[in-house]
Amino acid sequence: AVDLVSVEISDEEKTSGKLFPSTVKNLVERLEVHGMAVIQNLFDRERCKRVAHEAHRKILDPWVPYSAIRNNAFRKDYRLAIEKGNETTEIMRDAVTLLEPFYTQALGADPYLVEHSALFTYENAEVPQEWHSDTGVEEPEN
Repeated sequence: AVDLVSVEISDEEKTSGKLFPSTVKNLVERLEVHGMAVIQNLFDRERCKRVAHEAHRKILDPWVPYSAIRNNAFRKDYRLAIEKGNETTEIMRDAVTLLEPFYTQALGADPYLVEHSALFTYENAEVPQEWHSDTGVEEPEN
């Protein structure tokens, strides 16, 4: 099923930081038809490991502030401080920058970004997460 909604981004696109028009078209088509688009292997495995390690360290740190989140017995919602040099901040920035043409094509010029998040799960997690809306935003705020 993941293959059905996946779009491959070439090494050339990753290196240049610019999506081909055909890639943007494919992403928009997946979004319109399936309500989602999956991009696998956007970043190299070692970089992803560093981000996962940083996130795991913060999850285990009792001093990292987490925001209120529904059904929080098994979840943590860390509102990441935007810090230059922070591995997680940098990878999220790179993703938004690379995917901007897709966002613009799918959402129009100057869309409001309500949430851009990274989800971390652990193998053999036993508690399923029920579907829920992550935002309560009805209208964008300026």
